[in-house]
Amino acid sequence: INVLAQFCAFPSSYPQRGLFAAVKIKPNSHIIDYVGEVRLDTEESKTSDYILAFIENLSLDAERKGNEARFINDFRGTGKKQNVKFETYEAHNGVRLGVFSMS
Repeated sequence: INVLAQFCAFPSSYPQRGLFAAVKIKPNSHIIDYVGEVRLDTEESKTSDYILAFIENLSLDAERKGNEARFINDFRGTGKKQNVKFETYEAHNGVRLGVFSMS
């Protein structure tokens, strides 16, 4: 699936990057993996805007090392509904945090 990171502006927020699909995505499709540094929850950065809960006591921080997935914006406060979900899944080289479209 092609995704495009570009600047966007939502009412009541400042211009920032957002992640947009270049094509229509079928429900429950894997879009991209969220990539970042694996850290203990107790060692999370206090300044990063790119931290997601991962597994057990670990989180992923894409502030310094990440991919386009870090530009997925929080839908809260935009008047729109959630259109993706984050789920862990097993791959041949370990556990990953995937971004999947919602139905």
